[in-house]
Amino acid sequence: EIGEVRDGRVTSIKDFGAFVDLGGIEGLVHISELSWARIAHPQDVLAIGDTVKVFILGVDKENRRISLGMKQLEPDPWVEVSKNFEVGQYVSGVITRVVPFGAFMRINKNIEGLIHISELTQDHVESVTDVVKEGDTVTAKIIKLVPDEQKIGLSLKDNFNVAANLNDGTSSAPVEKAESHTEAVEAVDTTEKEAVQEEVLSAE
Repeated sequence: EIGEVRDGRVTSIKDFGAFVDLGGIEGLVHISELSWARIAHPQDVLAIGDTVKVFILGVDKENRRISLGMKQLEPDPWVEVSKNFEVGQYVSGVITRVVPFGAFMRINKNIEGLIHISELTQDHVESVTDVVKEGDTVTAKIIKLVPDEQKIGLSLKDNFNVAANLNDGTSSAPVEKAESHTEAVEAVDTTEKEAVQEEVLSAE
């Protein structure tokens, strides 16, 4: 029955998903139904012979096909996205995939955002890999948040202009960066003042 949770055994793994024996009849867990996180290949999370719990998504009795899911047995991470993230917030993560139009960054275990190629730098970018590569750890700014569509838009543009912006006081970078810069300037100013005072005293 649709909505039931059943135990099964993985009998076959394909590029598009995994077949699970439910006791005389097999069902398919499509790769998109394995996890809330993006899965490159089903074998990354399953192996033949694994015993798993599956959620019955659909039953086609005429063609004896059963659609199964596994991510439905875990909390939907997108439900909490609006509570944990907001536009303008800076987040750190790892680049998980590079495509011609941009790069995907993993924000947490199950959530990824897209850095469009136009948001990599202020300058024109010929290739995404000229700026970031898979495995890179970066800090990006959230510029778009649409939980209902499971979309998060990210930007790295600010990261390449932090120094310039700090100099004219218009930085939109994280506060801690601005504060550290200010502290450094103050330290330099203090040192220069002390040096001038010493010269005056020596002259006297």
